[in-house]
Order: sequence, then structure tokens, then C-alpha cells
Amino acid sequence: MALNQQVFRIRTDATAAQGGAPVWAEAQNANPVLGNTATFRIRFAISCTTAAPASQIYNLFVSKNAGAYAQVPNTSSGNPVYSADATAGASADNSALTTSLLTGATGTFSNVGEYDLDGSTAALAIPLSGYVELEYALKFNSAAIATGDTYAFRVYGAGVALTTYTVTPTLQVWSSEAFTKLNAHAVIWSGGPQVSKMNAHAVLFPNSAIWVSKVNAHAVLFPNSAIWVSKVNAHAVLWPGTPPPPPQLRAMIIA
Repeated sequence: MALNQQVFRIRTDATAAQGGAPVWAEAQNANPVLGNTATFRIRFAISCTTAAPASQIYNLFVSKNAGAYAQVPNTSSGNPVYSADATAGASADNSALTTSLLTGATGTFSNVGEYDLDGSTAALAIPLSGYVELEYALKFNSAAIATGDTYAFRVYGAGVALTTYTVTPTLQVWSSEAFTKLNAHAVIWSGGPQVSKMNAHAVLFPNSAIWVSKVNAHAVLFPNSAIWVSKVNAHAVLWPGTPPPPPQLRAMIIA
């Protein structure tokens, strides 16, 4: 058999896994930066290209800071990330997912999938030349996380690694304790925070617990202002109106 973790997307809403209105933290296969108390979901597309496996459970495993993978626990005690319902009770554990929300996986969506809130699905079959979507609900535990920690997530079949991992979501975690508030505006750039005081309207800096609103993959609009920002080398430039697409904006932090 050949199973491939082929697509993922991070979801941050609290609506039902099946039929709810998804709020995505980022585009497909893109890693957002999350706050250290975030409740979120990772939705995976798992495809099968040869010799369909027997029906089996699928567990979610995590690697902290590039260490060994271990199954995600379902209790918060001493664990930096754990399984926890992300739907405010709207979806039961192992409830069916019959609508595809991801694109780009190999084969045909099998109309079979599950929402999981304890780290392991019920047994299910992935058909040959098809794919399923699995959505795992998770929460970060601020008491057990250091700022800047990274967590990589992989689906395993009954405790055994899949054949291929085309993508592996790897989330970096930030805490408000790591930041010193200077004013009401802040943004973190790809490659590390960069800072530049521009004028009376805004100061860009790495140390803040206040986050900006993401408009698209390239630009950010400060709350309650018409100021746009973009990284230019180690500094920032402000535009008075809509800017051209600027480079390398890191995703907004999700509380």
C-alpha cells in the first residue's frame, strides 16, 4: 500500500466539522504562527495510490522542535499540545466528514472522513485511487510551551508512519509574555522580526501582544487606519493607499 499525507490546512473557527463555516488561518499547506493558548484544527487529505490498506484507525503524532514523533495526548497535564474539541460541542468524536474542503489530493474524494477530538479516529478504509479527509482538533497548553517552540504533525496508520509525507504542518508558537507592548500596532516578518519607526501613525516592532489584521498573503492593514505595510530589506515602508504586493509577510498570529 502507499498512503500519502498530501494536503493540510489549519482551521481556527468553532463551528461544526461537517457543514460548518470554516475559518482558515492560512492557505493550504501554509503554516500560520499561533498563540500559545490557541485551539485549532488540522485537516489532512490522505491519499492511496497503490494497494488499499485494510480498515484501520489513524492517529495524530507530533514532533516538538524536530524531535521524535509521539502520539498526541488527550490530556493537558504537562503536555504542550493535546487533543481537545474545537467545535464547542457541535461535532462528536469520530463524526463523519462527507464534504471535501481541500483541493489537490490525488484521486477521488471517497466521501469518507472523520473529525477527531481524542487523537485517534475510528477504523476507516481509504480506497485505492482515492483520498479521505481527517480533521484533528487540538489545543496548545501555555503552561508547557516555550516561545518559539515548533510542533510538526503527521498522521499515522494504527501507530505506523505512512508511506509518504508530501507535506508536514509545522507550527511555531508565540506567547504574549515574550513581547513588550510599545503601541497598538505590530507585525512579524518572514525571516524574523524587523523594526522601523516610520511616523506618528505606526511603529513596527517585534515586541507586542497586539496583532494586526491580515488582508491577504502579502499585505496587512492596521486596525482603525488606512496604513499599509510591507517589508523592504530590514525595514518597513508605509503606503498611503493600496500597495503593490510586498514580499515575505509572515502570517498573523492567531490567539
